[in-house]
Amino acid sequence: MKNLNEKTIDALNALIAQEGQDSFVIDDLNRILGNGVDFWEEEKIKISHFYKEVFGTVLDWATIKTPEYNPSFPRLEYVDSTLTGSVLIATYKRLFGDSSVYNNDYSKDIDAKTKEQQSRREGNYTFIHVGGIEPDKNHLNKSYDDFYQDSNQYMIPYEGIITALRYRF
Repeated sequence: MKNLNEKTIDALNALIAQEGQDSFVIDDLNRILGNGVDFWEEEKIKISHFYKEVFGTVLDWATIKTPEYNPSFPRLEYVDSTLTGSVLIATYKRLFGDSSVYNNDYSKDIDAKTKEQQSRREGNYTFIHVGGIEPDKNHLNKSYDDFYQDSNQYMIPYEGIITALRYRF
């Protein structure tokens, strides 16, 4: 882990190895050292709860590949590719009311109205993002090219809807 010198790391590992050590202390020390810690654990629990409650889907995280944790992008999202745009919009309206989705041609038939978007891999996948209501606030008033040159990708409509659903859930 960053900012720990070798002697400190050795001392912490020695504490972990002590017999009779409290399991909570061991867990905390392992977390400090980054030993076998799943930094996405809390996000996975939230995502699993969301998918089970909203769509009746049970996720098996042993089969789902997750990106490496990045503290600059602390939110994990899962995209179930079997969900269509119309299902997502209908779910949003069911959970938050008809007026929660702007009533235009795009929201009536997102699948037909989405003409062009950044490509994503086939099937179900995960991605990371900043989170919050304005995730790209650092890039306001910048061009698409500036955003892309910073190695960023905009959310495609399905990702945005799933993220908004989970954010409000």
